[in-house]
Amino acid sequence: VIRTIDIYPSNQVSPKNKIKIQMNNSGIPEQYLCQLTGEIMTDPWTAVSSEGLSYHNYERKSLIEHLENNDHRDPLNKTKVEKIYANPELKQEIIDFIKKLNPEEFNKNTVMRDKLRRWFAHISEGKVCEDLELRGIQLKYFN
Repeated sequence: VIRTIDIYPSNQVSPKNKIKIQMNNSGIPEQYLCQLTGEIMTDPWTAVSSEGLSYHNYERKSLIEHLENNDHRDPLNKTKVEKIYANPELKQEIIDFIKKLNPEEFNKNTVMRDKLRRWFAHISEGKVCEDLELRGIQLKYFN
């Protein structure tokens, strides 16, 4: 399944910024997975290349660690990263996706279930989820 999505801040959207994304075998849209770790992002950040032509999303912690160890070069295209910024729109999109999942989907798909279990562990980090809907999903299916 291929669909077109917009991964850029609303003030930077233009038709050329649309890209095609393919679902992976986990059933989780590729744009929700960190391109460094392959995990569902809990704190997505966008890296902008020095030419301003490249925007890639990564988990904040993994991106910062990569940039510090790789001369501030983008992991995908190796161009110098000019700036990074939080992507709250993508974060909310990920949360909305998880809230809409049918439990039958992740019960049948062990890859999805494992990724979701790690995501819940990461967002709660030993605490209870503040979002009551997410907390209910976590308590019912991932404890």
